[in-house]
Amino acid sequence: MSDETAARAQLEKQRDELAQRVDRLQAAEHDETAASGNVAGETDNAHKWENAEIREGQISEALDELRQTEAALARLDEGNFGVCVICGKPIEPERLELIPEAVRCEKHA
Repeated sequence: MSDETAARAQLEKQRDELAQRVDRLQAAEHDETAASGNVAGETDNAHKWENAEIREGQISEALDELRQTEAALARLDEGNFGVCVICGKPIEPERLELIPEAVRCEKHA
């Protein structure tokens, strides 16, 4: 199996897992919003807003990771996967194995 084939498989798996995570988080956020009418008291409201802020951060982070993963898959399709956007040199294989969506070599990370 070539390095690009392995990278594609890893990225596709990562994309699918991230999409599922986003769906779960958004569903949980929707459920919390729907149940918010049942909240009583200032303390409960404070917890509700704190949980909502945490969930929004989690969704934002997962969406960002998903965008990076999809961009890496696009680079694979375009034939410029594994090339540092700063210096144009190949990104170290070990780095790509750990972070397949990486866009910079170790020197420019």
